[in-house]
Amino acid sequence: MKVRKIGRLAAGALAIAMVASCTTERSGTAMIQGGGADGGGQAAASAGKFGTLASPCGPGDAKGATDQGITDDAITIGFGDDRGFASAPGLSKEMGDAVSAMIEWCNEQGGINGRKIKGNQYDAAYTQSAQVMQESCKQDFMLVGQGFAMDEAAEQYRVACKLPTVAGYTVGPNAAMGPMKYEAVPYPVDMLNVGGPVIAGKLFSDFKEKTDVLLSTSPAVTTGVNKVASALKGMGVEPMECGVRLNDAGESSYMPFAEKIKKCGVGYMWSSETPDPGQFSLLESVQRAGADPKYLLEATWYSTKVSEWNKGGAGDGIHVA
Repeated sequence: MKVRKIGRLAAGALAIAMVASCTTERSGTAMIQGGGADGGGQAAASAGKFGTLASPCGPGDAKGATDQGITDDAITIGFGDDRGFASAPGLSKEMGDAVSAMIEWCNEQGGINGRKIKGNQYDAAYTQSAQVMQESCKQDFMLVGQGFAMDEAAEQYRVACKLPTVAGYTVGPNAAMGPMKYEAVPYPVDMLNVGGPVIAGKLFSDFKEKTDVLLSTSPAVTTGVNKVASALKGMGVEPMECGVRLNDAGESSYMPFAEKIKKCGVGYMWSSETPDPGQFSLLESVQRAGADPKYLLEATWYSTKVSEWNKGGAGDGIHVA
């Protein structure tokens, strides 16, 4: 598969470090101080590092049920994704998998100051984020590394129960600008990282004249698309407005949309959609229609799932922005 990266953004699972030195608004008291193993030799140094960063994990003697989700020997965090969404099975499952791996990695070093991390994994399945948040509010110290596409519906519950979050990503404007939130790659409502479009403009001489955005009936996708369209206009790129809008629940046939893309003469199609059967069908239909646009897609497309699908070359024009 020929996937080209033109500025990949990814939120790391290093959010675990925030748990090691966090203050919550539930009590206003510093809960935990991070502790790492004293690295005497090469092996210890390797175990106590994540890349070049010192690990916040290690043995210690922390005691006390100092907050919800905190006991003498455990810290309970919540995490998860939308993997159970029927229209896009496995949606954002990488988010949950990454945090699960980080929990195991940290606990192998002794936890955080001696407290092992216990993770409650949630599946919001796209439509159940509010329900998941209310459940988390009852039992977790904080949310770490989660990715819920419909976080906008859940945010009021998180704020009401004063649940801190180190979000893997945010979508809704209230979640993006919410209190008690720490985010590796912030997504404020009034700003957007335009590194991808800027690089695309330098790579492709006709980018300004032949770029369009793929529309969707999904509120979450629409939020992202609107921000991208606004940013493109700010760069002097006027989307072609071919009017290609996909039903989030899927289409009976994608050929009409493929023909529309071909007739409009789209050279570059920007999309905030995640890789799912519907998106794969669209790209395959575009290939059958004889069109050959380049696709500017988000980091979720840089995956084994996409590589395994792309046996016929329909995704060879993908660029991950």
